[in-house]
Amino acid sequence: DYADVLNWYKWTGTYWEISSTELPNDASDLFILSNAEAGLCIDEDHIAEITGSLSSITIGEAAEADLNGIVQLSGDIDNGGIINGLTNSELRLMGTMSQNIAGGGTYQFYNLNVSNGTNSVVLNDPITVMNLLDMKGGILENGNRVITIGSGSLNPGSIAYTSGVITGKLKRYFANATGSKLFPVGNSSFLRDATIDFNFSSPGINQFLTVSFEEGVPQDGNGGGMLTNGLPIVMSGLNIIDFSDAGYWEIEPTNGDYSSSICFPNYTITLHMNEIADISDINYTRILKSSGSNTASLNHVEWSGLNAVSSIGSISDFEITSITNGFSYFAA
Repeated sequence: DYADVLNWYKWTGTYWEISSTELPNDASDLFILSNAEAGLCIDEDHIAEITGSLSSITIGEAAEADLNGIVQLSGDIDNGGIINGLTNSELRLMGTMSQNIAGGGTYQFYNLNVSNGTNSVVLNDPITVMNLLDMKGGILENGNRVITIGSGSLNPGSIAYTSGVITGKLKRYFANATGSKLFPVGNSSFLRDATIDFNFSSPGINQFLTVSFEEGVPQDGNGGGMLTNGLPIVMSGLNIIDFSDAGYWEIEPTNGDYSSSICFPNYTITLHMNEIADISDINYTRILKSSGSNTASLNHVEWSGLNAVSSIGSISDFEITSITNGFSYFAA
């Protein structure tokens, strides 16, 4: 019982003693450790439920914490075991400085609310959010540590977006129905999100996309340096001779398999061209696509151009929308 003070031990600075009068609070550093690590036995299961407000959380190896209700956290998580969000629980990251999620353990949240102002959350481990990622804060720095939303077509999860950016890989499941998903990716300076809308037909069962915005120029899949094959492209009266070197979007299909069902239906793609300095005219800018393939010699080796359905905004902040199928590198 989380609310029973006799279930808690506090650190005196020298040793652990039963906390007979106080529960963990928003100034507490909470430790959930196995018997072997702690040197004392509280519960043979090594599992505890967490609720309320805390300064930091440390989960030892072979230990597990179940989040119950709303858990507000102002500091870091060091998890060497398992953190599991019970149904309807919510972890709120509310730090006034950068917060770290690390430890090499397993993270599965139910709802994750990032409300930390302009501060960063640095993820050193992959995390899964089963229901809702509520982005109201700063940067989620995750690199190749994938942030996964949902668990399948029956539970695709959702993102509520107000502010912030994911600087690494974001994996999102789609329902086996028509519908769109926002991928609020970018770099540490700018949001350069992508929206994928299966508005013509469904993508299939348990299908997902993994999206990131990669800085620099895309490389030829056959190791030929900067990818330029296919250029120039003549389309709709335009002669496209190059692309921005600010970065590109990498969109991978389910399990990196370019024969998965999500690769076949047409969809609408919208890319956010936010503060891309080497683009000079939105009317002459188009989305370029370099298709992926399960055949190595055909994987990201040539550019093709997509006709624009719309281009909306100003030169420093605009969106281009096109229709295509299959997944790829995308640039402009």
